[in-house]
Amino acid sequence: MALRWEDPLTQKLVWSVLGVAIIYGFVFLSAQVLNRAVKVPLWRYKSRKFLYYTGTVLAVLVLLGIWSESLGQFAVSLGVLGAVLALALQQPVLSLAGWLYIVTSRPYEVGDRIEISNVAGDVIDIRLLKTVLLEIHTEGAGKGTQSTGRVVDLPNGNIFSHTLTNYTRGFQYLWNEYPLLITFESNWGKALQLLLDIVQRETREFEAPARVQINQMAKSYLIEYGHLTPMVFVTIRDSGVELALRYLTPARQRRQVRDRISRGILQAFAKEQDIELAYPTYRMFRRESEEMKLKLRETAKGNEPPAS
Repeated sequence: MALRWEDPLTQKLVWSVLGVAIIYGFVFLSAQVLNRAVKVPLWRYKSRKFLYYTGTVLAVLVLLGIWSESLGQFAVSLGVLGAVLALALQQPVLSLAGWLYIVTSRPYEVGDRIEISNVAGDVIDIRLLKTVLLEIHTEGAGKGTQSTGRVVDLPNGNIFSHTLTNYTRGFQYLWNEYPLLITFESNWGKALQLLLDIVQRETREFEAPARVQINQMAKSYLIEYGHLTPMVFVTIRDSGVELALRYLTPARQRRQVRDRISRGILQAFAKEQDIELAYPTYRMFRRESEEMKLKLRETAKGNEPPAS
């Protein structure tokens, strides 16, 4: 069936395609200009997102304006179709609802470091159906909180069914604990003072900005810290005395700060004769070898001459 310009349906189709093409063409050209003009990555990203969202809203408004006369005819059909799609596409619809929740409530934003669904990383993009993370190693992996280089896509619907941890929202510091084991023979009092001196030297610069952020958070949350200075706790273990350091560190610098503290501890302990690090030792026992020794002893006793 040939399309005629006099046909209202043909006119609406042409105007719809033309209107959407003009809007997204303008958005694309504006995004290219922004990429060259804006040097700060975060502002460049947010500006592009604003452009694309604005373009989408304008396109929808244009289509509604063009087809508004025919909307009444399709209202019932659209309602039935929407119900069918909601049942058939539960996960995409849930992810879309998650996106609406994320952009309105802002539990995290681009640039935040979060952990959700047992995946941790830095948020590098938030899209309609997914959040994109640049993955980091978790502390339990034994590799610090360094980037793995992998890009992970998380469905936005996970925000409703999984616990979200935001490491950098509001308060960008963490209390880090660093257990250290020394021998029972060591001078643990001297070791404790050395550890305090080292950790205070390496973390002194964080106390003032952390205090400012806590005071700012206290305006919105019931939160209070008595003091932010480093501490060392003493515990008696099976194989030695444990000295556990507790100190504030920026969420993105946990490994670097721990590295500096570790180097300082090794250098300080190397100068002390009465402080030694404890480490596990193992004794190997071979059953066959011990049984052979026992038989040889019994044989030797049997060959001994009788006492006169």
